Amino acid sequence: MSILLTAAQTLGGLSRAPGAPALDLDEIQGDVLLGMQKFFERFLFFEITGVNAFKSALGTQLASWVTTTTTVQVREAQLQDMANQCVPDVLPNVGLNLGFTQSGIQKLVPGANLNDPSFAAGAAAQAAALGDPVNGQAPANWLPPFLA
Repeated sequence: MSILLTAAQTLGGLSRAPGAPALDLDEIQGDVLLGMQKFFERFLFFEITGVNAFKSALGTQLASWVTTTTTVQVREAQLQDMANQCVPDVLPNVGLNLGFTQSGIQKLVPGANLNDPSFAAGAAAQAAALGDPVNGQAPANWLPPFLA
């Protein structure tokens, strides 16, 4: 018999330190705490050129599509339930997370400072330490082999 878990029941899976404030899992992107279920992922890079238009689109069109931690927990419970029943189907889980560079954040919130020198230095500065290709190329020039 199936034991379907509700979103409220799955929230118990994340623990926090005693006395720490509760996390609003509907306000945290799905890949931050747990990691989204995925067979592959695609990264899209863009530059914010119209700040006001971007902020408007982010708030009215894009934010509601971002996958939350609550959604990831519900999906995980569904996958566990399917595994318990030996159901071989694949759920069509599609997710969206957004990430910004220091310069992108500063365009949206002028003067913002995350006090993280590594983040402020940017991806190119960390590429070699992460084992990413450098070849003297700026991130804007990095292309997968099939696009090069």
